[in-house]
Amino acid sequence: MLRADKRPQWNAKKVPINGPRVTHYWDGNQVIGKQYGQSFDKPGGVAWDIFFLYDEGAEMDSLFQPWVSTGRTIMGARDKLKTDFEALINTSKND
Repeated sequence: MLRADKRPQWNAKKVPINGPRVTHYWDGNQVIGKQYGQSFDKPGGVAWDIFFLYDEGAEMDSLFQPWVSTGRTIMGARDKLKTDFEALINTSKND
């Protein structure tokens, strides 16, 4: 997220993480980014380029916690995301 980020310049089709099961949302007022910033690592700031992995029973009503895994940057932590996602899927299959 950059100060110059504007909705007209943003194109969800050109982002590195894309596909039929991926949904991107524009948070122009940084509402979600500020919530995550307070609960994650940037009190008073905006969290961005971060992934949060939740299990299937997660509900988004208590400051977005608890999450199963989190990391940043998304591309920098992609191996962690892949490993943790696979572990979560395998756990779900065994339940």
